[in-house]
Amino acid sequence: MCKPASMLVLKSKVIGGMVDEHERLIEENDLHVDGVRGPNLVRVEISPPDGRLDTPLAEWVYRLDEEKMEGLGLLPEWYDAKKAEARVRRELPKWLAARVALAGESKEIREGVMYAYGSSTVGAYGSSVVCAYDSSEVCAYDSSVVWAYDSSVVRACQSHATVRHYNKQTTKPEGPKAVMIDCTGKRAVCTVEE
Repeated sequence: MCKPASMLVLKSKVIGGMVDEHERLIEENDLHVDGVRGPNLVRVEISPPDGRLDTPLAEWVYRLDEEKMEGLGLLPEWYDAKKAEARVRRELPKWLAARVALAGESKEIREGVMYAYGSSTVGAYGSSVVCAYDSSEVCAYDSSVVWAYDSSVVRACQSHATVRHYNKQTTKPEGPKAVMIDCTGKRAVCTVEE
């Protein structure tokens, strides 16, 4: 998996999405990587230096995901690093609003990946993935996957949902075939609700 926020810079637009994988973004948007005149897109990432997605956006670091291409002169002739970074930074607030639940926010996700911080609440459905930090609360349904850190709480796990918790919470799975994996000790302990 690439780093959040992974985006694609095209000549006329910037594309981000609910996943942090450039190849999935390319596939989901039916893009052709190479054209007659060279590459049609540039893979970029913009992420906080400390890895916390609740870091102010002005502090996030922009970089090419294909730095070797730059050294080999394989970037498209239309690519201008300063203009591309400015375009990506304009897209970043939209990406953040779709992918990150910050303190006090309540959001739902049905596909892709969501990150929860502070005292946020996330309802996860479908085949979504939630990474919960601080004192976030997550309700997981269907085949959702949740990673819980710090004092995060996962209240319900139904129908094949999986939770990996890295805190001292004693949450137990609720629902058919829900799985709870306790990763707080030296060995992960798995509990399955039948």
